[in-house]
Amino acid sequence: MPTRRNIEPEQQQSGRIADGFRVGAPSDELRADASRALRNASKLGLSLVLTWSVALVARIFMPRFLGPAVFGQYQFAESFAIMLFVLTNFGADTYIQKEVSRNASHASDFIGGVLALRLAGSAAIMVAAAFTLSWAGKPEQVRELVIILGFVQLLVLANQLAVSLLQAVGQVNGLSVLAVGAKLLWASGILLGLMSGLGVRSVALGLLASEMLRSIVLWWLSRRHLNLRLRLNVGATRLMLAASLPFFLKDLAFTLCARMDVGIMSFMTNDAEVGWYGVASNIAGIAMLLTPIIGAVFLPLSSRASSRSDAEVAMVASRAMQLVLTVAIPVSLGLALGADVLVRVMFGEAFAPAVGSLRVLAPVFVLTYVAMITSLLLLSLGRGWTLTYIALSSLVITPVLYVLLIPWGLKTYGPGGAGIGAGAAMVIAESYMAGLMAWLMRRYIIDTVLVVALKKMTVVAIAVVVAFWILKPLGDWRLAIVAAGYTLGVVWWGAVDPGVIVRMLRRTEPMPAVGS
Repeated sequence: MPTRRNIEPEQQQSGRIADGFRVGAPSDELRADASRALRNASKLGLSLVLTWSVALVARIFMPRFLGPAVFGQYQFAESFAIMLFVLTNFGADTYIQKEVSRNASHASDFIGGVLALRLAGSAAIMVAAAFTLSWAGKPEQVRELVIILGFVQLLVLANQLAVSLLQAVGQVNGLSVLAVGAKLLWASGILLGLMSGLGVRSVALGLLASEMLRSIVLWWLSRRHLNLRLRLNVGATRLMLAASLPFFLKDLAFTLCARMDVGIMSFMTNDAEVGWYGVASNIAGIAMLLTPIIGAVFLPLSSRASSRSDAEVAMVASRAMQLVLTVAIPVSLGLALGADVLVRVMFGEAFAPAVGSLRVLAPVFVLTYVAMITSLLLLSLGRGWTLTYIALSSLVITPVLYVLLIPWGLKTYGPGGAGIGAGAAMVIAESYMAGLMAWLMRRYIIDTVLVVALKKMTVVAIAVVVAFWILKPLGDWRLAIVAAGYTLGVVWWGAVDPGVIVRMLRRTEPMPAVGS
């Protein structure tokens, strides 16, 4: 592995000083890596737009058809299954993004062992889940959903291994087509099942069918592009598990923090409250569209950059942070301002109590993107244990916040108030994690260009909020007016340059500055 250099010779002569790093002309390696990463991001982005469009239709139809209470049962079952099966994650996906991106042949050393361990762990989890839910008095329908969705999670985790392998070696063409096909199968299964009277079980069964399809194709692609061989190598698997321990603990803590809200709410309130909060989470989840792209592109790119120089890591990290915030800030602002319109149009009056939850949840996703970039940066710099300690500390704080704020919200705001309390708890928890990691990585992600762009976007956002309330007599039309106003404001002031994306995709250069 090349030795990482703090300052490149050519950067010493022509670069600028920024937060301790001299940032100059990008190296040839960074140009090539960035070009490949951006091409892959554009392919994944198109696929995500198509899959999210299909998923959005299904997720709009499903709550309206099921109603708040039954939809709340499904939300609980899904979150419960995800929280249980993260125990079989083992940190393998992050390990693959870091190590297989450098040495593709290494994958065959440990993949067979990871899959064998997951099968054994999943069997124990399924038995424990059945007994736990029966003891807790959950209805039979909920228990059935958890079992079906448990099998779904077994396939999801196995498929994610294959996805990580293909992303690590830059083979994403097949992934894009497969994602769209699987999502169409899932949505078709849901619609046919619900219309034929199968009820909420059809949703879980549709997911199971789509993940089976993905599994067949993904592992075929993995064997083709990586010459993958499934064999049981105990020694290599043990070494991989040891190296992945901080990644596993990090994934465990982050997943539990992200999913425990629904579980705690289900035991403290009722299914309708969970259903209202669930649709708010579904709408707000649109703001997380970039998440798979960030994970698939930024970690391999920053890992390779870290093997060359700290200056290249800073260049990649600061521009990546700027780009994701350029998208996240207006989307979160739109969710907050248009919450009542979105809930009414998408789900109907039965879900009106979800409006407050959505407004509170809206800013979470700006914080989540900051946390994602900074956490991936910590991993690429070999500071996995630092990230793990932060995640574990959040795992202590977050459930306390939910236990305190969910009943407070319900008591204060009435129907739908539990979701407001849960959203407030999530904002506090995400602020803690994002703020701490951003502070630790400030010398890599914060430069003058980013600060100037954020200041301009913040001023325009405040002006938009003021205009939104002034234009209240115009009703729903004001949303279109303020959306246009925000776009024109950030472009006119130079906070966002619309030509940046085009130049990034056309030229083989790293992510350029915006807002200078």
